[in-house]
Amino acid sequence: MPLPHRGRCAPVWPFYSPLVVVAHRNAAGVLAGNAPARLRAHGGSKFTTRGTLLMDPYLTAAEDDRTWQQLKRASGHAELSGTVFITSTDPVTSNSGALYLAAASYVADGGRVATDAVDLPAAATERLAALTGLLDGLLDPGWASEALADDPEGVHVVARAVRRDVPESVDAYLRTRWWTRLAPGARAPEEELERQVALLHGEAQMLVDGLREAEELRQRSHTKYLEDRGGGGGGLRRTPPSDAGRPPEP
Repeated sequence: MPLPHRGRCAPVWPFYSPLVVVAHRNAAGVLAGNAPARLRAHGGSKFTTRGTLLMDPYLTAAEDDRTWQQLKRASGHAELSGTVFITSTDPVTSNSGALYLAAASYVADGGRVATDAVDLPAAATERLAALTGLLDGLLDPGWASEALADDPEGVHVVARAVRRDVPESVDAYLRTRWWTRLAPGARAPEEELERQVALLHGEAQMLVDGLREAEELRQRSHTKYLEDRGGGGGGLRRTPPSDAGRPPEP
């Protein structure tokens, strides 16, 4: 479920966890024919389809109270009736319900994230921006995120960083800094935060490097295949012309 990307100058994508939306085949096909979704065959079977729900056009349809029968290609599906909407779990007790509410709110508010200003040290802010850039690239919809999806350990590293490590580092820094103002400790909280962010950036960089090396190996393997096929000359082998029928040279 991709959210509108405001360009590479945007400092952060606010949602990194995958959100799964389940729909009957006919409903998914009608959505795909009306812009709120894109579908693709999965696993080489026409009976297994995956796709992507596009939040912006979906919310537009929901805000307009659009019904299924008002959508193109819906007339042949009598089972599709009523207004177009997604039923989610309770956001109070469900992570997926809360994530859906957050994603819908983000898109409905024009791609703005509701957040309190946090005063972080300059060095930590710079490293956090670099970490965000790595996560942004890994989760950018397309072949990069698909490569990450094929690496379970990589998915775990990203999910752990986004859901637990980064929030915990920032929250612990803010709390420790508050207490330090009352009674200074042995080590400045700024130093601890900068160390934590550096470690998290290192983990993400190792993941990116590993995925890059896999693509480099794939590229070199293809080069080797082409060289072996073409005799190493960068092209097809050519058979020299036959000397049969030529007069003897003087």
